[in-house]
Amino acid sequence: GAGAPGGPGSVVFTSARNHTLQSGAPLARVEGVTLRQTGGSGRSCVLTPKGSLELCACDVSSQSGLCVEVTDAACPVIRNCRVHEGAAAGIWFRTGGCGLVEGNEITSNGWSGVQISEDSNPTLLRNAIHNNKSAGVISFNGGRGLAAYNDISCNGKGGVQVRSGARPELRANRIHGERSFGIWVYERGLGRFVGNEIVDNAWSGFQVEEGSAPTVIGNRLHGNRSAGIVVYNRGSGVYEWNDISGNGRCGVQIKSGSGPCFRFNRIHHERQAGVLTAEDGTGVLEDNDIYDNQWSGVQTEGPSDPLLRRNRIHHNGGAGFIAYQNGSGLLEHNHIYDNKKYGVQSKTGGHPTVRSNDIHDKTYGIYLTENGAGVFEHNRIHSLSAARPGTGIYVSADCSPVLSNNEAPTGGDEDGDAPGLGQGGQHAQAHGQADAETPPGTPPAPAPAAAGGALPLLGADGGAALAEDAAPSSP
Repeated sequence: GAGAPGGPGSVVFTSARNHTLQSGAPLARVEGVTLRQTGGSGRSCVLTPKGSLELCACDVSSQSGLCVEVTDAACPVIRNCRVHEGAAAGIWFRTGGCGLVEGNEITSNGWSGVQISEDSNPTLLRNAIHNNKSAGVISFNGGRGLAAYNDISCNGKGGVQVRSGARPELRANRIHGERSFGIWVYERGLGRFVGNEIVDNAWSGFQVEEGSAPTVIGNRLHGNRSAGIVVYNRGSGVYEWNDISGNGRCGVQIKSGSGPCFRFNRIHHERQAGVLTAEDGTGVLEDNDIYDNQWSGVQTEGPSDPLLRRNRIHHNGGAGFIAYQNGSGLLEHNHIYDNKKYGVQSKTGGHPTVRSNDIHDKTYGIYLTENGAGVFEHNRIHSLSAARPGTGIYVSADCSPVLSNNEAPTGGDEDGDAPGLGQGGQHAQAHGQADAETPPGTPPAPAPAAAGGALPLLGADGGAALAEDAAPSSP
């Protein structure tokens, strides 16, 4: 049925038993009307199985099913419409459908705002997609699609979901205020994510899991309540040139057998560590700038074994790098400096390989306690404190590292010899070692007082203890 004509949207078409509008014409245009599906048949309000329908400035809703369904060879243009309160999705492109969705408000639908599946490849431009019960946009079962310049917010199950072999491209979208993840890629999802702003979401900004491998370049991830990026449960992918800061936990978490590659990112001002690897997490961290995080720059908790190469790790509140609880890792050619505690720390069974790095920090360049181990060779170690010119390496009595050909402060005795390992370092293997400072029976000097004159925490043996011994909980 149809209501009386008037201004845009005042003509109302309704159907209780069938599609309100079905178009398979090569060219068709519908403008300025209200389309309602009011029955319980499960039919979509608008169905276009082929042809090119142009739907402009319309109000579309469905009490029964989808608001708009695009299938097969159809290629519609949906522009400046309000698509809302569908019992199912707002718009679903499936079985190869394509088209342009531009300038619409897509809101308050029972499923996702826009669904893309089965090799469909629409373009979504400058839409406001918000307050849908599931995701704002989901691409799944081999779906593709380009989404650019959209504002995506306040959806129930994430701003964007990508799963089951889907490979969309998202560019320059703002994804914010979501009730869970900003972007969630899972079940072997792929995709390319470039230049998006992913901010202020209730969980992580970007979560990758279950064999998924997206490409994530040049995004800003800030103010998310959990981590900026979480890669876990065998996730991977490439993450380059992103700015990750000010999130509620770590900037990056790599867990559960995941092996991503992070290059050229800035990871800074996080409330916990810059990067945490745990639970068999591996991966590659290359050429990143990791700084001003409240805990350590990089934490590796065992068993995990990342590769760090050519990173700048500096001005962090704990150590530059810490391996603990049997964590390991390979560090090569990194510049680690001006961290609040130590350059590199190994404790509670940590055993990294630290080779050919430039380490200069205010207390110890390398600090080993509580059965800390590892291989430390060919590093250049400087002290930034004139009051502690000989504090390059500290090894406590219960540690068994291999120290080889490190260049550390002299700090020798009156005859110019390097101090012996003594009682504290009797288990260390030192080859060509310039300075492993472990005076017999002497505990390590405490770290400098924190801002405001607070004293550092002391361990049972008088050594400085980390405030962040426990790893952050799962997101």
